[in-house]
Amino acid sequence: METLNYLLAFANITITIIGVAFAAAALMTFFYLKRKLKEINTSNEKFKSSVKDDLYLIQEAMHKILAGYNCMDKKEVDKAIELFQRAVEIYPTAFNAYNSLGYAYIETADYSSAIHCFQLAIQHFPDKFEGHYDLSQAYEKSGQKELAEKHRKIAKKMEAKSVC
Repeated sequence: METLNYLLAFANITITIIGVAFAAAALMTFFYLKRKLKEINTSNEKFKSSVKDDLYLIQEAMHKILAGYNCMDKKEVDKAIELFQRAVEIYPTAFNAYNSLGYAYIETADYSSAIHCFQLAIQHFPDKFEGHYDLSQAYEKSGQKELAEKHRKIAKKMEAKSVC
């Protein structure tokens, strides 16, 4: 009987130790997960703030682009160029910013600046055919017929792929 009591006491102590070990492991896991959750929340807040900032900048750039279109309609090309340049400064990857600036430069017969703008549009949006088409227009106006044809073909090929 005494041996049985010792065995029961030993089993009881062993079970207690295992229970304490599991509790400690659970507690460590809890604190680890709590710390990780805090890191995730901090990351999430930074991401939300970044997205909010980006959305504001995109909106501001788009306002400048739209105002630039309005100036182009009124034949106020110099003012349009200023607005398009500002849009590019605010958010260089705003869609159509470089293209719009390029067309404004075409209006002033500054073909080298127009070509540069369309090249930047292609650089920022390599999957969009519009940049190549616009670049072909600038090359055409500047008398560079071969380059104009080259980019016109690229634009047509890309446009055909985008339709399918």
